[in-house]
Amino acid sequence: MTRFLKVIIVIISIGIFSFPLWESYTERLMDKMAYAEQEGDVLVTRAKIWQTRLKEFNSSPLIGVGFASVDTSSGAKFDKTEGRVEPGSSWLAVLSMVGLFGFVPFILIIAGYLKFVFKDKTNPTNSAFPGGLLFLFIVHMMAEGYVLSAGSGLFFYFWLVMGNIEIIRKQQHNNP
Repeated sequence: MTRFLKVIIVIISIGIFSFPLWESYTERLMDKMAYAEQEGDVLVTRAKIWQTRLKEFNSSPLIGVGFASVDTSSGAKFDKTEGRVEPGSSWLAVLSMVGLFGFVPFILIIAGYLKFVFKDKTNPTNSAFPGGLLFLFIVHMMAEGYVLSAGSGLFFYFWLVMGNIEIIRKQQHNNP
């Protein structure tokens, strides 16, 4: 435990002493926090995006507005020069982009993997880490929309974790 605390103290010290080097990269974050404080709501920027996703879902609940698409009439945040959509939440992005026909299978896949990693008795050490990461992603996807954003780093890691769980599941199925 002391070794762990020493490592944590070293990491925090490096962060504090190197702050002048990376302080300029936090300007956008500081501006967002100042805007949220001015509006009186920490989630003010997210709430607007979430409302947009819900409007898109309500416009086409079964099939959605389309993969990697936005309904520009709903006030969606869309960068035309780079072609990026700001989904705001992965759960709402999946729901609005692919509708219920895409959302239900997506939920079933994730639920199946969660069930597998929690009930894995044959080799829980193999599935504990990817299961923990999957749970972290499930919670994190409420605030960040990267599940359908190919090219995003978190998109890559999320689907990598999903693929690793599938590999572990197939290995156990082949070697009972």
